[in-house]
Amino acid sequence: MIAAQNLPDILSSKMCVELCQLLSTAHVELDGQQVAYKATHNNHPCAIFVRKEASNYQWAYEHYKALCAEFEHRKGKTHKSSEHLDTLANPPKNIPHKFGKRTFFPKCMPDEFKQKDVCESYKNYLNAKYREWLQREKPLKVEWTNRDKPDWIDL
Repeated sequence: MIAAQNLPDILSSKMCVELCQLLSTAHVELDGQQVAYKATHNNHPCAIFVRKEASNYQWAYEHYKALCAEFEHRKGKTHKSSEHLDTLANPPKNIPHKFGKRTFFPKCMPDEFKQKDVCESYKNYLNAKYREWLQREKPLKVEWTNRDKPDWIDL
């Protein structure tokens, strides 16, 4: 999945855990069953997105799987959260199937970055975020190990 490949190393690792948490939260919220991690950030727009529709859950699971594969590609080892891949492969029993397709992905960013196209919104937001990271007193590394930097990155 290109979305996983586009993230820098620092987010590639962090997002493995966060997607596992979002998927786990859907199971707790909808079925009352903890299958991996405890529920967290239940009311975050992305947590709501994941449990709103089975197709959303499936997209988030595929992204989680791609993030785990990307971590292994970059680091040469398995991410700890990947131990839950099999457990989270199936959506919660009580997840809605009312739309039959993925719903709109939330734009979780300041309004100044929001555009009609969600991908362009995130590209603009991430560029600004990465520039801010590099300007900190102790800069964060914005690197892509074993990957080319995406062409839309403007650093």
